[in-house]
Amino acid sequence: MANYRQIKTRFWHDPFIQDLTPEQKYCYLYLISNPATTQCGIYEITYKHMAFETGYNTETIGKLIDFFTAKNKIIYSADTNEI
Repeated sequence: MANYRQIKTRFWHDPFIQDLTPEQKYCYLYLISNPATTQCGIYEITYKHMAFETGYNTETIGKLIDFFTAKNKIIYSADTNEI
């Protein structure tokens, strides 16, 4: 597994990203580039861990995960704590 993730500069030109709040942009960027990410995009991570790394509380993390799930950008399994 690589120790880095490249974010394309065009990321910021994506219409979906442009419509997000700063909090949502930060969270989405975190979800695609945090240390738990894998090449296949499936990784185990808890709300508590995401809260610790982002500085948000677990309630905010839950709302953001629900938002991205509703937008069909991620799938989160509460049973296995996997994205």
